[in-house]
Amino acid sequence: MKHIATKIFVSLLSLTTLISCNNSKIAPCFECYIGSMYLSSSTMNYDSINQIEIVNNNEDDRNHYKANEYVVPFENRNAFFSDNQFTFPDSEVIKNKNKDTNITLIYFFVQIPAGYEAFKRDNVQGYITNENKQVLLTDNFYYYTNREDIFYCDIDLRLNQHITSHYVFSFYFEMDSSLDLALSSSTTRVLYKYHQD
Repeated sequence: MKHIATKIFVSLLSLTTLISCNNSKIAPCFECYIGSMYLSSSTMNYDSINQIEIVNNNEDDRNHYKANEYVVPFENRNAFFSDNQFTFPDSEVIKNKNKDTNITLIYFFVQIPAGYEAFKRDNVQGYITNENKQVLLTDNFYYYTNREDIFYCDIDLRLNQHITSHYVFSFYFEMDSSLDLALSSSTTRVLYKYHQD
């Protein structure tokens, strides 16, 4: 009888654990990603970029580089694309103005030093916040579930001696507005990531 009671107790305990896991709102990731990165043909004046100081671990380059971040919900799209501090190709404006109303755009304008080429890394399978399915995304814009108020954006660089002067690299992410993440230039850290190839 004691053996049967123990089996029932263990079964009930297991069932409770499974139910709590199924109802859990905990993200299936420790490092959660914002979405896919899209290269942009837009630009702005290099010297006007001043919001975020980039973390640069290159011992040979002790200059200070900056990045600007703009979070653009649907209701601000027209004003953003009409702002004369930016230059956008018409095709990009038309494409992004017509995105669904539940999409928030996050634009970055980044100072890139001479001698380096910025590039978009390949997409990978990963998790976005508390979604329970993997999706195809770019894993260079992320946050950690134990610190959801700080976001990290990696800028991938490789040597290119043909680039003889500094320039502006621009790109954007699309985020579902329902994620309601506190993204801004004050909560985002931008880091250079150097690659050998």
